Amino acid sequence: MRILMTVSGPWGTGAFNSTACLATEFIKLGHQVKIAFPDGCEEKKFPIPKDQHMDLYEIWQFPLQVGETYLPAFPLMIPDPHPRNITANTLSQLSEKGLSDYFTAGKEFLQKTIQEFKPDVIEVNHIWTFGLMLQELGYPIIYNAHHSDQLAFKFDTRMQERLKKSAQKAQCIFAISPFVKEEVVEFYGARPDNTHLMVNGFHPTYFKPAQVDRNALLASLNLYIPEEAHIYNCVGKISRTKGVDILINAYKQIASHPNIHLLYFGAGDLTKFSEYNTLTEEERKRIHFLGHQDQHTIAAIHNISRASIIASRSEGFGISGLEAMACSIPLITTRSGGPETFAIGRIVAPGDPAALAHAILEIDQLPEAEYESLCKKAHETTKDYTWEGIARKRLEHYMNLSDASIEIAS
Repeated sequence: MRILMTVSGPWGTGAFNSTACLATEFIKLGHQVKIAFPDGCEEKKFPIPKDQHMDLYEIWQFPLQVGETYLPAFPLMIPDPHPRNITANTLSQLSEKGLSDYFTAGKEFLQKTIQEFKPDVIEVNHIWTFGLMLQELGYPIIYNAHHSDQLAFKFDTRMQERLKKSAQKAQCIFAISPFVKEEVVEFYGARPDNTHLMVNGFHPTYFKPAQVDRNALLASLNLYIPEEAHIYNCVGKISRTKGVDILINAYKQIASHPNIHLLYFGAGDLTKFSEYNTLTEEERKRIHFLGHQDQHTIAAIHNISRASIIASRSEGFGISGLEAMACSIPLITTRSGGPETFAIGRIVAPGDPAALAHAILEIDQLPEAEYESLCKKAHETTKDYTWEGIARKRLEHYMNLSDASIEIAS
């Protein structure tokens, strides 16, 4: 089978990482895959990850000039930052003429990709513009909903009616968690029996228990943290959606504990958050914002951490939490939609810095035997989230589609 998958943005997000993992599994199972997505970035600032298999990809290159419309980078769905879009432009900022030009260029890119690759099935990650473009070209699609696209549905109201019709027309819709499935049915009027739970997984090559030289790793990040200190980490964009302000306020409540250090990994502008600007010089010595990092670095950090944290206000799945648990550490998460379905550690109410601070201290003060038992349970839980199993489940749906064979338009 020839499988075309599209993603709304490139390297650096859970949606892209999960798509790349699925592609790898499909290829192992004897199928051919292409991943189509937009990109355009200064490589010196944000290089393409070294381990990417570039022959898998069809890239829609930005900046883009279409008639009088100039797009400096691929339009984001919501204002949350993307590590490979330094302009932070969103689709909502386009005029009607700009939107039309964007669709014209996008359809040309997709049509060329399809004519060359000749897919049997097309899976579109995010209920968003690529799906609309493909349907306008006359191709059947499967949608994979991630929650960021549902945030975009609420944010960019101009797109809502088009997206409703598109979702209802899709061959079927995958949803990465029960929470996202509920959103899809509610927002788009999609049929529940045509919306299937299809969870995410993690990359076991990276995320697994490992012996890591703590001092060398920290030195590579220009950090000095005392040997006796416990490290906690959070992986997510610097945004209100991911709760960076909540996490900072929680940290301020435990700042009197000098042996707790917090490492935050994610793209975005901290200066936009007043909470960050109120941190004292002493507090900044133990809360470290380290920008976007590759999967190798994140996996290594998990292996020297006491626990990982998700502070999100809402979260479709929470793949970063699953990755942490795969490295055999517990997860402290908000009850934000997806993570609580698999989290082993502590679950707290969203938007409550005091509860988050209390959970961190609880994990920090656990007797060692109890902590080790929690780590073991966290690691064992991730065995239910293998990409091979998820890929096989997808293939069953592909095979069952009555209109799985795509007629290539000339």
